Amino acid sequence: MCLLFLLGWLLVVLSPRITAQDFRLENALGAKLALVDHFTPLSVQPVRESLTDQLTAAGEITYYRGLNGWLNLAVPLRLGAAKIPIEDGVLGNSQFFASLDATLQLQPFLQKSRLSPYLLGGVGAFAGDGLSAELLFGAGLNVRLNDQWWLQAQGEFRKDSSPLRDNLVYSIGVVYVLQPADRPPPVDDRLTDRDGDGTADREDRCPDVAGPLVNQGCPLADRDGDGLADTEDRCPDAAGAVADGGCPDTDGDGRLDKDDPCPLVAGPLNGCPDRDRDGLADGEDRCPDTAGPLRNRGCPEITPEVQETLDYVAQNVAFETGRATLVERSFGILDQVVDILQRYVDYHVAIGGHTDSVGSADTNQILSERRAKSCYDYLQRLGINTERLSYVGYGETRPIADNRFKEGREQNRRVEFNLFLPR
Repeated sequence: MCLLFLLGWLLVVLSPRITAQDFRLENALGAKLALVDHFTPLSVQPVRESLTDQLTAAGEITYYRGLNGWLNLAVPLRLGAAKIPIEDGVLGNSQFFASLDATLQLQPFLQKSRLSPYLLGGVGAFAGDGLSAELLFGAGLNVRLNDQWWLQAQGEFRKDSSPLRDNLVYSIGVVYVLQPADRPPPVDDRLTDRDGDGTADREDRCPDVAGPLVNQGCPLADRDGDGLADTEDRCPDAAGAVADGGCPDTDGDGRLDKDDPCPLVAGPLNGCPDRDRDGLADGEDRCPDTAGPLRNRGCPEITPEVQETLDYVAQNVAFETGRATLVERSFGILDQVVDILQRYVDYHVAIGGHTDSVGSADTNQILSERRAKSCYDYLQRLGINTERLSYVGYGETRPIADNRFKEGREQNRRVEFNLFLPR
């Protein structure tokens, strides 16, 4: 028996690597060589001349069925020759025998190791020079060679119902695990691909997450999380549709944010809005709500007719002599300025007061400022926002005619209205 256990240990050390699983046979067949000993159990030992006088050989075929992880059923059929005692202390000649058993193999520990010892017990039938029943018990050792082949060594004592037939049986052989009928055939792990990315699981660094073969089956970096790898993403730091190369179009105007001067507001002009539809985007249009030509930055131009009106108003706004009080006929004239400002809503007006050179320069300066302020107040009363109005007095410093003549002095006494676009 020591030799058998040593052989089993060497096979374990030299066998290929195996998976850890229970020693559950389920369905298996075994073939073993058995040595039968009717000599040792005799109460009176006969004289033994050699080992062959004591041991005879038999062959054994066994069917195994796993009941659970620690209990197996074994049904061995043994055929061979045995020296059966004819009386106490006397062995007969070798004669053919057959035995059929039903045994249970109990494996209470080490079910997942390469070596798994077990205990056995059961009943059997022995047919030699007669038929008898036997009770048997013993021990054995299973040695896993790989997932389907085992080495099994076993020793057992058999108590026979007939006198002088108790015997010992030593056996060693191999066990082959059959494919269970209720278990699907094994899958070749070289072909399995759980994530379906084209990289077999055994070579896939990320077997449950799809990724390209060039990255060993793992997904490539995707900083913006838009489903497009950074190496293929035209905008790796901003999430966008795959169809747009991974770039966003926040305002949905069909122009990607990276090429859109107005990424947050949709518009027809290179992705920017044009409320007044004058061909200039609102961001560049000084008058985004009023159409105007590009040469005037999108604002309506002051027409010659409007300028003529402003020149007329400048020369015809009148005040009481030496005072800043508007005369009644000036109201209708100033109403024309109000009408212009209501049409040119983006423009502001600078009101400038001027005098002739009659009197002191200081007096004329104060008078020009007051007269400009009077016009400012009138326009404000008629609803023009003060943010669009400003006034200043120039006194006698900016004449447009010769103050030596009456006609020249009349031209110099004026209030000018200059329209301008704010910065």
